[in-house]
Amino acid sequence: MQRQIDLAADHGLAFFSFCWYWHDNKGPINVKAIEEDSKHLPMRLFMQAKNNSRMEFCLLVANHGGFEIVGPEAWKQAADYWIALFKHPRYLRVEGKPLLVIFSPRGSNAQGLAYLERMASWIDAHPDQTTKDRLAMVYAWNEIGEGGWLVPCRDDPDGAYLKVIRRVVLGE
Repeated sequence: MQRQIDLAADHGLAFFSFCWYWHDNKGPINVKAIEEDSKHLPMRLFMQAKNNSRMEFCLLVANHGGFEIVGPEAWKQAADYWIALFKHPRYLRVEGKPLLVIFSPRGSNAQGLAYLERMASWIDAHPDQTTKDRLAMVYAWNEIGEGGWLVPCRDDPDGAYLKVIRRVVLGE
């Protein structure tokens, strides 16, 4: 992860958006299963990396088939879980507010989504931990199997895509 952080930061990328998966499809939160899920390992490694000060990160909630958050109580449980992650010093904030990308709001309702307002209270209580950021998302760092990537790989060994990002962002 430290090498990936250096590679991304050296080419002008400012943050990673890590996919976050609900567990026990359509059921209540299963914190143990979420924390043991290997799909969350890259985010955990980023949070622990010694050089993570070079970038920030945010969540992309992969709320789709097999990982659906359904009902107001489940959305409240998810929000409580996410709020703990928002406290990480490298969590991406836009105009002082933590950025949370929800792939699909399926299974939610106004009551459940309104509960995410707890985030605003936390932000208001911790203004010294917020920053202003310019933001653009590029799909994707390493979704090679799904046809999107920036990271150098067998199909792009010289990192041509990454070099374009560097030229655009850093003018090099």
